[in-house]
Amino acid sequence: MTYSDSFTQEQFTYGLKKGLFYFLIDGLDEVSDLQQSNIQEEIIKLTLKYPYCPFVVTSRPNEFTTWENFHIAHLLPFDYRRCQSYITKIDFVEERKTEFLEFLTKRKFAEHEEFLSNPLLASMMLLTFDEYGDIPAKRHIFYEKCFQVLIKEHDASKGRFLRPLKSKLSHENLEKVFMYFCAISYQDQKYRFSLQEVDKYIDLSLQIVYSDNKCKENDIRYDFVHSVSLLLQDGNFFEFIHRSFQEYFFAKFIVNDRELELEKKLDNIDGLFSYEKANLIPMIDDMDHDYFETEYILKKLAILNEYFESIDPENEPEKIFEQFNEYLIICSVSLDKENFNLPFFPDSILFDLDKEKKLNYFILINVHKKYRKHIYEYSLNLSSNDILKVVSKYDLCIKKNTIGDNLLQMIEIRLDRKILIELNCTKYAQYIKKSLNDYYHDILFRTTKQRSIIDEIIFKNRNL
Repeated sequence: MTYSDSFTQEQFTYGLKKGLFYFLIDGLDEVSDLQQSNIQEEIIKLTLKYPYCPFVVTSRPNEFTTWENFHIAHLLPFDYRRCQSYITKIDFVEERKTEFLEFLTKRKFAEHEEFLSNPLLASMMLLTFDEYGDIPAKRHIFYEKCFQVLIKEHDASKGRFLRPLKSKLSHENLEKVFMYFCAISYQDQKYRFSLQEVDKYIDLSLQIVYSDNKCKENDIRYDFVHSVSLLLQDGNFFEFIHRSFQEYFFAKFIVNDRELELEKKLDNIDGLFSYEKANLIPMIDDMDHDYFETEYILKKLAILNEYFESIDPENEPEKIFEQFNEYLIICSVSLDKENFNLPFFPDSILFDLDKEKKLNYFILINVHKKYRKHIYEYSLNLSSNDILKVVSKYDLCIKKNTIGDNLLQMIEIRLDRKILIELNCTKYAQYIKKSLNDYYHDILFRTTKQRSIIDEIIFKNRNL
């Protein structure tokens, strides 16, 4: 950085008033919760005091919803062409980049768009492909392979060799320490660390892995930053190369640790179904579907089904729907006809609902995936004339939009029994009650059958 000793405070103030400076404030979401509101307030005061100076602030989504005098811009993900262009510019062996680009067809990009649309993860994809000759379809396998790639030294001229760790730990134990480091910091909602904080979390992690800890925190820190490159150092501060790696290792901890019941572990996570943690549950489910389904979903389904058992969806549909959201939407997508078909709930993750409703909604999404072919049996099939009568009677509003050549019409329905019955939403309530019950018994049957086969084949027919 260059600066002038003769540059004075008065000159700086003059420049501020004339709008001669641009302010770039990066990573606002990494500021601690205790300081967040104060810093936001200070930034807004500066913009009001020096209105001619442009301020650019970067953060994760949903940080700027209440900011006045700011325009919100969203970073667009890579499309196929931009991803290809980015790969060609990476400092990497040209021959291997060419192989990766040949592999990266439009179809492959579409399959892995979640990763390849992100610059950092796209570069990790290149490293993973170079090592394994393919790209894993599942998110957690991708992160696991990334770790295996990062823990090795890459040298195009000398070939590959395992990088010696300063901590003298095995790669397996270093990964364990990093997993607990991620788990503890994730629960504390810490994503950026001072030197003292990073060593504190390393020490806590070492206490879990070793009863007699003889490792030095600074050696582990060195390995995190230099040997596996999962932490980046900026002066005396540290952050993850990408926060999704912290989320992956936390999910891995949840699945690996079997001392505490899964239900208690997940229920103890703040904001489990919030926007910021929307990928956590699907990743846990993907890592060990049977464990997640039997130890978590099954228990939650039991509670829902017990509640629904005494409810008549035909005459009390609102008691079904209120377990998932505070209102319902019905819509029609029309080309040559305007019938209103299936109702649905808005995406609860993005709404300020209580944790129980978000959990129930997540379960319902899984039910929709499993019983999608049956859901159309419960279609409303109401004509526009039928809808208009109800809309007029109950002072409802039809919102219209276009998607391509289709006209989309939507009605937001409050959970009023008379309205729901008149709009024939009882069919959807019946579907929800029946499919949740079917899902519960399906899990029970599959797990019981699997356990029976294991007992029979492994434990009864072995020649000991």
